[in-house]
Amino acid sequence: GDFSQSLPPIDFKSVKPAQTSILPISYSHETNTTLVLVKPQTGRTHQIRLHLQYLNHAIANDVCYGGESFYGNQIGRLECERARECLDRMDQEELVTIKVASIVSNEKAGTGDAHLPSAEEIAVAAGTTVKRPKDATSTDIPATEDEILALQQNQSTDEKDASMQSFIKRTCVWCARAGGGSSVDRARMEFLVRSQSIWLHALRYRIDGVWYSVDLPEWGSA
Repeated sequence: GDFSQSLPPIDFKSVKPAQTSILPISYSHETNTTLVLVKPQTGRTHQIRLHLQYLNHAIANDVCYGGESFYGNQIGRLECERARECLDRMDQEELVTIKVASIVSNEKAGTGDAHLPSAEEIAVAAGTTVKRPKDATSTDIPATEDEILALQQNQSTDEKDASMQSFIKRTCVWCARAGGGSSVDRARMEFLVRSQSIWLHALRYRIDGVWYSVDLPEWGSA
């Protein structure tokens, strides 16, 4: 469309029109969902998801654009809640561990046995200062200003012959959010708190002039 009369000149330069054709196919009273055939007339990022949200008919399980995580999947929803609880416990356990380590360090310093924190201890401490935001997994929410400031302080630590892994632990928001705990266990829990997929399927598409067709998924052929 023409945005020249509705946007300031500086915004108008960055705006590109997007158009999506949508055809309802069937409606399910049981799940209160509608199966639609969609054809993007333009190629803007996430335009199908965004246009459906704008029409108040978001993809039912697309949590990023107005949907509901694990829509209609009670088992998945319960597993998601349990995984979030597990992540919260990991955070609390890591917090207690760091507090104990801090007490030990202070006691050593008080007896003349000064204890300088290692790169690993600094990374763990950053994990306490830079906790993941509430209801967020390690990577699904952008870094906050507090997180960036905390990690900038860690960057000032100068270590000779420090490894790249050590540097990343001290300066990476996502590593800091993990809090130094088991990355494998945390990765499993974070995987479980995410909806495994959304109900958006490429039925027919073209690459380099060649058309490809794909069978309907189970949710689209029921």
